[in-house]
Amino acid sequence: SAEGGQAAERMAAQLQTLLVSPEVRWFGLSILGAVADPSPEEWRWLRGVEDQIFAVLDSEQGRFYSSTHEAFMDAVLFGTCAMYMGGTFRMEFQSRPFVEIYLDTGRSDRVDTVVRGYMLTRRQAIQEFGEGASDSITVGRGRKKLPMGERLRFTHIVRPYGNGEPGYESVYVCDDDEQIVGDGRYSAFPYAVGRWSRAANERYGRGPGTRALPDVRMANSLGPDTIL
Repeated sequence: SAEGGQAAERMAAQLQTLLVSPEVRWFGLSILGAVADPSPEEWRWLRGVEDQIFAVLDSEQGRFYSSTHEAFMDAVLFGTCAMYMGGTFRMEFQSRPFVEIYLDTGRSDRVDTVVRGYMLTRRQAIQEFGEGASDSITVGRGRKKLPMGERLRFTHIVRPYGNGEPGYESVYVCDDDEQIVGDGRYSAFPYAVGRWSRAANERYGRGPGTRALPDVRMANSLGPDTIL
């Protein structure tokens, strides 16, 4: 039965409609600590900044709304979702699949570390890191000339600096030859991590799909002839 997956899609769509609908202005800006209403000039400035933010969210390059729907799907099914927020020239949003990420929390119990393991083709890796970033990217795994469609494994680590320095360290590693292919830093944590519900000291959340899975499995095992 496809009812379980369809129910998850409907719930994710409803969450997006209620929280971040592309059809309405779902947030507004104000002046922090203001005791009076904004002046006409202040109101126009705030409205202009809002318009610029919504333009980025609506842009094809930003992919905010499609990424949030994917993230809501992970939250509904698995109880945990992670969306990357970055970009070189303009803000881009990308939902990271739940199966790719490992989370860790700091002493405040907030997620401050994300380790992502993922695959790229050689062509994609060259676009991302440059042809000379590692041996595997340059000539292929095991120094054997491989086609551009050959897939390589990478790890991206984002974590706080250990010496108390502000910001977050970013390191990209090509696992096939264990070479660092990119590094940098973020002034703010670049992931928005959502956890549906959880018990104390749990790093990962529990979603409606997790709780419904036994019932879905039982319904599927009964077969269509026994379901009234």
